[in-house]
Amino acid sequence: MKHGFIKTLATAAVICGMSFGAASAQEGIDLLQGQTKFDIDPHHATVLLSWNHVGLSTTYAVVRDFEGTLTLDPAKVEDANLSVSLKLGSLDTLEQKRTEDLQGPRFFNVANFPTATFKSTSVKRTSDTTADVTGDFTLLGQTKPLTLKVKYNKASKNNDKLLVGFDAETVITRAEYGVATLAPMVGPEVTVKISTELLAAAK
Repeated sequence: MKHGFIKTLATAAVICGMSFGAASAQEGIDLLQGQTKFDIDPHHATVLLSWNHVGLSTTYAVVRDFEGTLTLDPAKVEDANLSVSLKLGSLDTLEQKRTEDLQGPRFFNVANFPTATFKSTSVKRTSDTTADVTGDFTLLGQTKPLTLKVKYNKASKNNDKLLVGFDAETVITRAEYGVATLAPMVGPEVTVKISTELLAAAK
């Protein structure tokens, strides 16, 4: 079981590390016609968290259970809407005691605040394939603005199903949400990287 998780985590790290690498500009964009609603494909999506540990190493975790929707018209990118919900009880660091500590009252207090959510409020296009997506991020009952650096990868069709792929990255300062435990020994900033495919919702 652990070996499978290690492989998954290593793959996620590689994928997310390539998040802002070079790609063919707007590949498959012609497949996107008008406004389309997409749902995150949980079988082809990764949410990877990382933070510094006493300056010696980087600790990683994945959120295994999450869902989200995107409404997108390529001709009106600024009008796109993104909504994501993360179930923090599915957070996994591979090390059981550390995972339980993070889910417990010292950190994410999952028993009382089981989800974290992001709902976009504005989209600013920064290039043909990138955008800054700003929205309301809610964690531990506190809502604050947060900006995702988003990169469009491509769109394609698979068995007549329309898919689109994106990578996104942001940094969360956890003390802003009341989680200052063990800072600065345990990194005060948490990097979040997302790599996901989304499926066009049935009309």
